[in-house]
Amino acid sequence: MLQSVKFLLSASILTTVSISLAYAAQSCDLKKQELENQLAYAQKYNNTNRIASLQAAIDRVDRNCVNNKTPTQSQQLKIQHKIDRLEQQIQAAEKKGDHKTANQKQVQLNREYVKLKHLQSQN
Repeated sequence: MLQSVKFLLSASILTTVSISLAYAAQSCDLKKQELENQLAYAQKYNNTNRIASLQAAIDRVDRNCVNNKTPTQSQQLKIQHKIDRLEQQIQAAEKKGDHKTANQKQVQLNREYVKLKHLQSQN
């Protein structure tokens, strides 16, 4: 009895791990398509919370999914994302009149531009 419970538990865990690994091995396009299908369903039923989370997930796949990209391309995408985020933060700080934060973010932004140019020059 105890052995059959252990066997079933082991089989269940193995199946879960296999499914997780299979999902992780899917192509970026397939992941994005699955999320877009779920997004269409959420939009059909006007589920605003689900729509927002699915759109964020699609953005993350676009930014971070690297199975079809070289390591350099992946690094460039991540740096470009940082640049975009820093530019938004600078605009927000300037809008608030927080010049100190805007200047600090500008220094970080300049560093990211240097990193990006260095990676681009390696190609």
